[in-house]
Amino acid sequence: MWHYAWAHFCYHVVHGLPKPNQYRMRILIWIIGFALLPPQFLVLYNPQSVRYCKYDLFSLLVVSIVLTMFSIGFSIIFTATEPINPFIVYAFMPFSFVCFLHTAILAVFTFLSPDCFKTVYYLYQCSYYMSIFSMVTTGFYIIVMPFWLVNYTLFVKQKNEQVQQDFQEIKRKFPYFCPVIS
Repeated sequence: MWHYAWAHFCYHVVHGLPKPNQYRMRILIWIIGFALLPPQFLVLYNPQSVRYCKYDLFSLLVVSIVLTMFSIGFSIIFTATEPINPFIVYAFMPFSFVCFLHTAILAVFTFLSPDCFKTVYYLYQCSYYMSIFSMVTTGFYIIVMPFWLVNYTLFVKQKNEQVQQDFQEIKRKFPYFCPVIS
């Protein structure tokens, strides 16, 4: 879930700043974003990482690298464009679900395989710290989600009230063109 959190954090950090400061923050975020990949590749190319482990932590590392690349892509799109295309936002929603599934599977596999600590030390350590960080970010989003839902329902309610007011205004101004609107 930290992949989702990274792109989400980047969006809010950059768009919360004044326009003149956004450019410097974009560059800093892109540098930090690309710095997330080398540690994972170091573990991936370590010869010990392909040794036997009861749970397949190696495949989860590959999935994490792919999700990190998507996260970097989303963070670049979110920080470089304004306004953001709704299709990108709709693509970001399934990405969050995939990140949640990856977090759940990674945490379960990592905590069920403490014996892999001896055979694949670096891979286990990488999986362990990624699962801890992912669970912390998942907990954060579980705490924040009720506030998002309340905010969204209030937004929809305000939108519906505004639409009804607009219809009443149109009906008042043009009664002959709007006989159907009650």
